[in-house]
Amino acid sequence: MNNKKGILLALLLSNSLLLSGCVVTPLIELTDEENDLITNYSAKVVAKYNTYQKDGLNCTLPDPEQERATEEKKTDTKNEKEETEKNEQKSTETSDKKEIEEGNQSTQENQGTTSSVSLAKVIGHENELTITRTNTTTANSLSEKGVYSISAKQGMTYAVIHLKVTNNTGSNITLNNLMTKIDVTAKINGNTCQPMKSLLSNDFFTYTGTVTANSSIDMVMLYEIPSDAAAGVGGILLEATVDGTKSAVKL
Repeated sequence: MNNKKGILLALLLSNSLLLSGCVVTPLIELTDEENDLITNYSAKVVAKYNTYQKDGLNCTLPDPEQERATEEKKTDTKNEKEETEKNEQKSTETSDKKEIEEGNQSTQENQGTTSSVSLAKVIGHENELTITRTNTTTANSLSEKGVYSISAKQGMTYAVIHLKVTNNTGSNITLNNLMTKIDVTAKINGNTCQPMKSLLSNDFFTYTGTVTANSSIDMVMLYEIPSDAAAGVGGILLEATVDGTKSAVKL
């Protein structure tokens, strides 16, 4: 009974292998002649369909001409870059030189127009009077004894330069600045301002009176300036024109 079951099981297993297609086929061993035949055939097929067969074996080394062209291109590019850098450097040096020359020219021009002159010389009393600046302030309005007053325009203010005029001689000196041509402008924050002439009794530009011997009088010079320039009045510069020549006023 057991033998029958074993035989039946073996038959079923054999049928399963046949139905599944898993049939083990032994490898075919070729002889040397058969191997040579297959090799020759394969070579002929490759030769038949190889369009470069006429060229024979091709070397894959770089083309010397192409290499030379590439090197020349690199050299040209390098030379162009170096030439560009040289031109840029030359341009920068030229620009710097030009700026220095312009700066020197500007300095020379400034020096030419800022030779110093005393305010006493401007009014023709260089040897008798000494005029010094004691202070510089700002004011929106000025008045005198409640009788006369002046006010700056809207957005403007007055730069008030306080002066001390001293008579160094033993004789009285009479001044008539109102009738004397006094051309003294003020420079503040790059702006040139014309003098403000008023009827104040101590206004330097309109003063008419006497400075007694060995004594001093306090006077003021007025300039109307923009209100936003008031903070820079401490650095205000005066420039006078005497006989057509501009000079810095030394105070």
